[in-house]
Amino acid sequence: MARPSGCPKKKDKVKLSSMKSRSWKVLHSQLLLDRRYLQVMEQKVELPNGEKIDDFALVQSPSWAAMVCLTADRDLVLVEQYRHGHEGLSLELPAGIVDPGEDPVQAATRELAEETGYGGESPSTKGRNFVPGFGTHETKSSTEGK
Repeated sequence: MARPSGCPKKKDKVKLSSMKSRSWKVLHSQLLLDRRYLQVMEQKVELPNGEKIDDFALVQSPSWAAMVCLTADRDLVLVEQYRHGHEGLSLELPAGIVDPGEDPVQAATRELAEETGYGGESPSTKGRNFVPGFGTHETKSSTEGK
């Protein structure tokens, strides 16, 4: 299978500092949907190579915080949630929306207590990730326990 031309070779490392120069220029933006936890924008954008996309859909939503919690027996605490998007149950980390001005670790700790009843030691921030492509929200991860 041929490697796509835009992908680095496995041994190559991509420097994130060089990514900013690859930003897209927004030429026009129009709000299509505005709900409490979701906004959808249609944008006309110009790529670094000059190519234009007339109908890029940008989904904006709040950031979420998730908690990785291990019990004293080193069991991972998960919650079972119904997710309408895939019409079924999902086994996932306790998580929820970070309220405006709220510390992500506090939000993750709050969600852990609300969804599971667990709490205790001081959690710490372990990282964050972004939904690739069209999303604007990020998931913030924290740990609980030793």
